Amino acid sequence: MILPRHKYNPPDEVMFRQMRSDRIEYKYSFEDRLTQIIKEETGINPFKGNGCHDAYLVEARQLFAVFMRKYTKHTLSKIGEILNKTHATVISSEKHIADLYLTDSILRGKYDRIEKRVKKLK
Repeated sequence: MILPRHKYNPPDEVMFRQMRSDRIEYKYSFEDRLTQIIKEETGINPFKGNGCHDAYLVEARQLFAVFMRKYTKHTLSKIGEILNKTHATVISSEKHIADLYLTDSILRGKYDRIEKRVKKLK
């Protein structure tokens, strides 16, 4: 016997969500996805520590700054703010990564792999 729905007996939304849980999409920002890609490719989280000058951490931050500049419309100041740095750091990062790209084959490989994955995001 099917009973009519009453205004005090709404459809069970929890059950509906459980049935459709495979279709839930989580929306992450570009910054979050880029951070994850860089973390996977370099093994370093670019936001690991403030003021830390470990060479690998600096390289990860520089890669983050370069890709943010290349694939977003954020200003230099906004990218610097995300990294807790100044806009001058972002400019310096671009120059440094451009120089290393020409001379360092390991960095070139990381850069190319990251860029390939970032292009799939866009």
